[in-house]
Amino acid sequence: MLLHSRHLAFSLLVVVGAACGDNKSGQAPPDGQPPDGNNNVCSLDLAASAVADGTWDTRFTVPGFTGLDGHAPTVYDFTRDTDGSILAAGEFRYVGSDHVAPLMRFKNGAWQPARTNWELTPPGAGFSAVAVAPDGKLALATYDDFGEQRSVEIWLDDGSGLRKIGGWSGLVRRLIWFDGKLWAAGWGGLVVNSNTALQGLAVWNGTAWSAPPGGSPTGFVFELVPDGNELLVGGYFDHVGGIAANSVAAYNGTTWRALSMPEMMGVYALARGADNQLYAGGAFGIANGNTDSPAGGMMVWDGTAWTLAGGGLGNRYNSGVVTDLALHDGSLYVSGCFVTAGGGMDAAGAIESAQIARFDGTWHALNNTTPVLGNWYEERKCGDEGVESVWDVSAQTVFSTGDRVLFGGSFPGIAGVSSQAIVSHDGTAWHPEAGTGGLGLNGSLDKIGASSSCDVWGMGQQITHVAGESTRARLFHFTGDRWTAISDSLPGDAYCTGFAVSPAGDVAIGCFVTADSGDTVGRVYRVSGTQLVQLGGDAPPIMTLAYDADNKLWIGGSDPKGAGYLARMDGETITMIEQGFDSAVNLIEPISANDVVVAGSFSKVGSVDVSRIARWNGSTWSALGAGLPATPTALAHDANTVYASTINEGAQYLLGAFDGTSWKELATPGSGLTPEEFFNFNEIKAIDGGVVAVGTAWLDNDTTKRGAIVYRNGKFEALGGAGVHAITLSGLAVTSDSIWVGGSIAEAGTATTTTPTVGVARYIIAH
Repeated sequence: MLLHSRHLAFSLLVVVGAACGDNKSGQAPPDGQPPDGNNNVCSLDLAASAVADGTWDTRFTVPGFTGLDGHAPTVYDFTRDTDGSILAAGEFRYVGSDHVAPLMRFKNGAWQPARTNWELTPPGAGFSAVAVAPDGKLALATYDDFGEQRSVEIWLDDGSGLRKIGGWSGLVRRLIWFDGKLWAAGWGGLVVNSNTALQGLAVWNGTAWSAPPGGSPTGFVFELVPDGNELLVGGYFDHVGGIAANSVAAYNGTTWRALSMPEMMGVYALARGADNQLYAGGAFGIANGNTDSPAGGMMVWDGTAWTLAGGGLGNRYNSGVVTDLALHDGSLYVSGCFVTAGGGMDAAGAIESAQIARFDGTWHALNNTTPVLGNWYEERKCGDEGVESVWDVSAQTVFSTGDRVLFGGSFPGIAGVSSQAIVSHDGTAWHPEAGTGGLGLNGSLDKIGASSSCDVWGMGQQITHVAGESTRARLFHFTGDRWTAISDSLPGDAYCTGFAVSPAGDVAIGCFVTADSGDTVGRVYRVSGTQLVQLGGDAPPIMTLAYDADNKLWIGGSDPKGAGYLARMDGETITMIEQGFDSAVNLIEPISANDVVVAGSFSKVGSVDVSRIARWNGSTWSALGAGLPATPTALAHDANTVYASTINEGAQYLLGAFDGTSWKELATPGSGLTPEEFFNFNEIKAIDGGVVAVGTAWLDNDTTKRGAIVYRNGKFEALGGAGVHAITLSGLAVTSDSIWVGGSIAEAGTATTTTPTVGVARYIIAH
């Protein structure tokens, strides 16, 4: 036996008969499981057999439209239906905790599914354009996330249900009904057959597609706007309808006329202002000729020529780009990729307003610098990297409902207001759309821990909002139905990687900070009430913290020269245990007060050869077999085994197990999880009869079963059935009633469905 029974370490999960206080789950006990006298459902041991029958907590949502992990949930287009309701189309999957199709309707004061019947299955990537005819016909263009050869479809419901009426090679930017016909515009073109496409612009007459009257554009079309008896057409072309026209033209049902830009420019938006002048937005380059303070993005037509509007917009050292324009209450609301309006960043009179601004002849700021972090990947292009890049701009579209302005895109919020993909402005302030959200986080809990009383704590280096509220805290306490932030006065450059929760409930974090001398030092901070206070003096930079069963805090890291160390907090004093590692100590796993396993990038401790993992018995160091073949990322133990995961550096343990004599890889084809070179686990916890691990792995032949993995009886399975879906997972805590997972999380899943859970996920064990 590797670990003698008297050296059994405390575990966040094995709390036999512990007094856990009030029900921390925030939910009633499962059916058939009465609470004890203290309303306690947290006093039972967690066995591996229990993890198959739980449920995901549905409370961790954020405002707005959310989606699966990966590409950020996005609203691409708005339109008004014949009943006055507003349609929003895009790529998203949830509103609050509800599954929805990527077409929503605002009616009677709330967002609701736009359709009750879908004759065609909405694609996972959603829709890029929507249009409604005066007689109620609905047109939709599907979206395609990836690749140079994207392929989408155009759907129509003319009263008999949705059907496909065309395929488009590329992406559709706009659909519009004009003079009884459906016009489609975008990058690429409508596919007529295997050899022919209608480039940039196509017209559906009810039975067939054709090029626009007079002929196709020489490039692409990105904007279609009815303007009186004319249809305005904007894009990137030098001919359309058989006439010469640079990027803007108008069609009156019979003839075309040119409203030419000075040269071919990418026009993404057209709108009339309150002054009845025509404005164009797009990627115009340096339109004012000032290379020291470039500005562009928006022009106005004076009847004969285009000129820069209001000094234009700037994007630091580049011209700004405008993706959409909407007239509302006497002003043009402008969206796109810019940070200043009224000129570049050095222009006199320019104002700061990122992504959106208001123009009434004078520029007005609408977006301050209060950050809102997202939990999804955003391309964050500006629309000037190539004409197809407009779909990857964070700010996509603006729409006036009459009483407010809707702003859609892939953003997580605006002006400090958390609201994924959609937000509204009432003329005074921004407001979240699609509900206020639940207990989700903008950002992620990078570390999670729990005490013997099942109190759950989480730490995140970058979190801007918790439960929809703005925060600057790093550390949070979950109290059953809310998060409590722990305030701190740490320097702005503090970077905190160490985090630990003791069995008794003490909570500590370890950070890199810059001392008054200018040196980088490590400092330990402990929770005192609702604040963080420094514990002990300065230490070398801290990588990791861990409490042992006796509530002693262990500290690991490296000095400025790269030598690793292990220390212990004795009262208010940091006691150095070992400073002879030849590289950093990144992980600590206390087994008892005099039995500690550490792992890191080292190969020696003093004169003892160790390969990235070593064990201290209170006086001497020893190797654990042949050690680890690569840099470790996670470390855990139970009574008989030490577990580790490493990155792949030519060799790897995805889930290595040391039985006291030798190491063995548990992840094998026979176990249902074959390691890939990019797999690894960032956190491991041992449970009774198994292991829970979180990271980037998925099960063999099923990439939907991933993220949070359980190993038991020689087999791997996804926690809850489908695991946790995220860009990255890094936090894990196990109590006797829940498994908590932290990271840039979007959703979690069972064998049959998924649940939105943003920034953190909680799997409730069914006892």
